[in-house]
Amino acid sequence: MGKLPMEGIRIADFTWWLAGTNATRILANYGAEVIKIESSAHMDTARNVNPALPAKPGTGVSSGYNVLNPSKLAINLNLKHPKGIELVKRLIAVSDIVSDNMSGGATERLGLGYDELVKIKPDIIVINMPVMGPGGPHSHWTGQGDQITAAAGLWHMTGYPDKLGVGPGSVLTDWSGVPYHATTAMLAALHYRNRTGKGQHIVLSQYEAAIDSLGTAILDYTVNGRVQSRTGNRSPYGAPHGVYQCQGEDRWCAIDVSSDEQWQGLCRAMGDPEWSRTGVFTTVLGRMENVDELDSLIEEWTSDRTAEDVTKRLQGHGVPAGTVQNGRDLLENDPQLKARDYFVSLRYPEGGEMYVGADSFTLSETPGRPRMHAPLWGEHNEHVFREILKLSADEYAEYELDGVFQ
Repeated sequence: MGKLPMEGIRIADFTWWLAGTNATRILANYGAEVIKIESSAHMDTARNVNPALPAKPGTGVSSGYNVLNPSKLAINLNLKHPKGIELVKRLIAVSDIVSDNMSGGATERLGLGYDELVKIKPDIIVINMPVMGPGGPHSHWTGQGDQITAAAGLWHMTGYPDKLGVGPGSVLTDWSGVPYHATTAMLAALHYRNRTGKGQHIVLSQYEAAIDSLGTAILDYTVNGRVQSRTGNRSPYGAPHGVYQCQGEDRWCAIDVSSDEQWQGLCRAMGDPEWSRTGVFTTVLGRMENVDELDSLIEEWTSDRTAEDVTKRLQGHGVPAGTVQNGRDLLENDPQLKARDYFVSLRYPEGGEMYVGADSFTLSETPGRPRMHAPLWGEHNEHVFREILKLSADEYAEYELDGVFQ
């Protein structure tokens, strides 16, 4: 691929689980040398979640971990051991960025707060990604994506109006919110350092990043005093708008009609049934006031056809529609993803072949891609400690006997 844009940038990476590792994953795919720092007391939880091969135990078979950590290196280091702290400070001294998504104050308790790190490397860039951010009564709260999205109001707005709120799926902010905020902040800090020679301390509140996903809810309350709540798959701007069952087990098509032209296109696709040309369904207001009956009539038509056929017919008549795809559809049947070469096959020593997604953006001259499998537990100890930190063979052996590499 030639030289990648982040080559020459080294990240001492204390992130784990989802949001933090997703941010450093992006930079690793574009050439940064990301060194995951773990210990037996603080192993990345993702290593043992959602195993791809449940019959084969190990720290490298988790599909979640492998998706989040391609292109990275990994070391294990006991940060409760004085020599472990000594070594991690030596690593930070030759790094550009230090990243973590621990709870507020955790790095300070380890003696690795920003004020200490700038003494080691004055132009270091440090990014902390606590749940709530520093200061305030909740600054030491811990949590994960589900708790963050609930606190930020997303659960209140997601689901059906007659049922309890549900999460927005796949912990939305761990995948599409926090990581891109963090990546952008790190790139901005690198740009600033290139211009001024000075580092930065970035503090990203995952809670506040989640609130950015609310769309117009805050504005609606500010202007109208209205609290937006759950509407299921319905839209306040038109009907039909929802997900309709199709032929086959658990097969669905999403349909969105928000104009008279789209409604006429839907009618033509369905063969202009009598009920669509007369009565209450001829106007937007009539369709919205009788949406339950409308949904039932449309589903009578969709249920006799495959989701792919419904999608093709509706799109052919100018109606926004899309098959609700599952994992098999994405990997095997989606022509757009194949044309974009989105999925990358990587071979894992413990898990065999697995597919991971590339990034959603591509640079024309330097297209980053997942370049190697997610690292095994402590896979790069010798490389990092012997080649980067220049420990002699005897020193390395002594540290190992002292339990530093745990």
